[in-house]
Amino acid sequence: MGRLDGKVAIITGGTSGIGFETVQLFIKEGASVVFCGRGEEVGKAIAAEQGAKCVFVKADVTNEADIKRVIDTTVEHFGHIHCLFNNAGGGVGVRGVESVSRKNLDATFRLNFDSMALATKMAVPHMKKERTSSIINNSSVAAKKAGFGDVLYSAAKAAMDGYGRAAAMELAKFGIRVNSVSPGATATPIFWGGSPGSARGKTLSEEDNAIRQKKVEDNIVNNVVPLRIGRSGTGYDIATAALFLASDDSEWYTGKDMIVDGGMTTFDAPNKGWMADENAVDPVPLRQYIQRPKRSKM
Repeated sequence: MGRLDGKVAIITGGTSGIGFETVQLFIKEGASVVFCGRGEEVGKAIAAEQGAKCVFVKADVTNEADIKRVIDTTVEHFGHIHCLFNNAGGGVGVRGVESVSRKNLDATFRLNFDSMALATKMAVPHMKKERTSSIINNSSVAAKKAGFGDVLYSAAKAAMDGYGRAAAMELAKFGIRVNSVSPGATATPIFWGGSPGSARGKTLSEEDNAIRQKKVEDNIVNNVVPLRIGRSGTGYDIATAALFLASDDSEWYTGKDMIVDGGMTTFDAPNKGWMADENAVDPVPLRQYIQRPKRSKM
């Protein structure tokens, strides 16, 4: 018997990384899953492999009409929505305070905050019909401490956290739980732009992605996190947290944030280890923040 038997879940950004691992785990635990992403070919392949209880919708979550189509498809196929995992997100290449523009500000918030708020708005009327249901937002340690993300990404994830707490209180009377999971250093294609559907992801071979995956994993396990278990954090580690939040095991749990980071936010020191390898995968987050500018000689 699976922990999600009889439940219907929506997972955004489900074609790679954390989302892909969550799709597989939720199906394994008995859920019916509708997931979306920009990579149509890989999305259809995942759905075909997972079987009849898994439906893929090609969608860009920065497009409101696409979000509505994901919600509508879920109700048409399965008749219910018990869980919404707002997983899609990421940075857009902001290099610092002085590089902020209207364009990258809008892009960051549309991807990380607006998509979550709009999907939640559209899913809630259906979730109110259930005895209990769960909204899970994929936040980040960057929302909690400086030095783990660019200024706009950090701000968008912090806004997500504030929204989640307020929404949890508003929706509690309907039996709808709202929580977040905050990954730390997790080895996924987001760190080298290898996600299916992304411009760079379409140009990389399986071998290219495997090489970059290994480099990121080595950096994390050797330099970043204090927890030593012989491996780095993976998308599966976040998927297991999402499984708890989606299941009835978390019925008495709302308005909370679950940090899954191998202990990396335990310390006040900035995240220097991520950048310890000078041959690390590009683009390497935070490199610009820990390399001090050279001072001109007096």
